[in-house]
Amino acid sequence: MEKKLKMDHVMSAIIKSMVRFKVLVFLASHPREEFDAPNMAHRIRSASENVTGALEGYEKRYSKALSLVSLGLVTYREKEPGTRVYKITPEGIAFAEKVRRDNRDATVKLSFVCIEENGSSVIRSRIEW
Repeated sequence: MEKKLKMDHVMSAIIKSMVRFKVLVFLASHPREEFDAPNMAHRIRSASENVTGALEGYEKRYSKALSLVSLGLVTYREKEPGTRVYKITPEGIAFAEKVRRDNRDATVKLSFVCIEENGSSVIRSRIEW
């Protein structure tokens, strides 16, 4: 029962935040790679502060308790002083697949496509009402 409650809590945190969702899907599309926040922000077309908030929490806008790192879906390491690189965990990959599968038929349909653009992967999102 407790695991079900936690899963529902995590699911609602991911679904409520478009940036958390996009970061999770992006990292799940590149499971063996590590990315810093500015690089991810560029690729998913979001502000770097929002990506950092989704990953680790940021002031009042992004709760640290609901960050992808705190939820155990993403991990990081210090590449050099002041620079963190992030990688999805196996739990994060499984969770991203569950989110995609469970929300495929939602009233608001979110679709994310990873495409190559000038040699780098870019997430394109489309919302259908």
